Amino acid sequence: SAEVNVVPSGESPEEFIVPNVFSPNGDGKNETFFPVPQVSGSYVSLKVFNRWGMKLYETGSTFRPWDGDAKPGDKAPAGVYYYLLEYRIPCLGDVLQGERKGVVQLLR
Repeated sequence: SAEVNVVPSGESPEEFIVPNVFSPNGDGKNETFFPVPQVSGSYVSLKVFNRWGMKLYETGSTFRPWDGDAKPGDKAPAGVYYYLLEYRIPCLGDVLQGERKGVVQLLR
């Protein structure tokens, strides 16, 4: 278990770091992809697509990182995937909210 403090920066309170690679290979390091920390009261929606636009993964408002499976028990191949992230995160009496799009590389 780890504790993460989300602190908005002075210039742009909606900026946070989104990982660009993960490796669900069983070594216990970087096993899942989820761009924001789990914070009580958060709303996070993450959708992951392959290069042809097929949705491989979707989570609603629950904190559930992507483990690299295209569907349960069916591992997605190594490669680059696209994500759409919508978020609303309480932070120090304020709320960070917005939408982010980007790519993540899955290594096997």
